[in-house]
Amino acid sequence: MLSNSFNKSAIGAGLPTAQSQPVYRVPSRTGLRVRATVADETAATQQQQEEERGREIRRSLNKTGRYVRTVKNDPDATKALDADGVGYSLTGLVAQMREEGNFWKQGDVTVKLAKAYGYCWGVERAVRMAYEARRAFPGRSIHVT
Repeated sequence: MLSNSFNKSAIGAGLPTAQSQPVYRVPSRTGLRVRATVADETAATQQQQEEERGREIRRSLNKTGRYVRTVKNDPDATKALDADGVGYSLTGLVAQMREEGNFWKQGDVTVKLAKAYGYCWGVERAVRMAYEARRAFPGRSIHVT
């Protein structure tokens, strides 16, 4: 028969028992066998420790001064963004296309801009930061994450 430690209604349903142990029904020739497993708590503890280490690493990166999270609003970078037509440009190719009914044509090439064109704020910010970083550090490698 079954032990009192198992919830009889959960047998065969794969539901957790009163002791939070999953119960599985295993058919056999001699009758019903029940197998219970105990969750490995060490794996959960290790995962939590890794997450805490990751937070510590991110916090230490922020304190080094080499990790930039804010946009400086450099006027030269803003001019370069506008000249290249990136983002919400006022003078670049995208602005010209908007003025001409979302079309641009040169020779045999015609480009149509979607009506709902635009970047999300995060992309706009990342592009602006990349332009500012290139302006501040012209000869160095830049990694935008």
